[in-house]
Amino acid sequence: MAHTRHADQATLSGRMGRGVAAGLVAGTLFALITMWFVTSTDAPARASFLLISTIVLGDNAIETGEATVLIGVLVHASLSVFFGMAFGLVTPRLRTNCTVAVAGLLYGLLLYVVNLRILAPLYFPEFQ
Repeated sequence: MAHTRHADQATLSGRMGRGVAAGLVAGTLFALITMWFVTSTDAPARASFLLISTIVLGDNAIETGEATVLIGVLVHASLSVFFGMAFGLVTPRLRTNCTVAVAGLLYGLLLYVVNLRILAPLYFPEFQ
């Protein structure tokens, strides 16, 4: 009998597609939590997206009025897609749905710490 592929082993394009979807879902969840936190500090919900837009528009974009929510959403979504696709490359090594879920949570935590607590304050003064 010929060797058949297990149903869980998808093609690269399938894994990338699921990575895009998972990245957008995780990114949306993170954005909603961030907006909730920002509003709890009496700042407008859009403040986090204005801050994200400074990644491409420059450090003074908020002060000059160039920062926009749309640019912030596009940057955030692009990064979410990229990181989701990167995670999609790893998923074939994970055996169960539980392992994928736990690895996804740990990956999200790692992204938060590295990107927002270490790199962003170093390279983007607005994030300090």
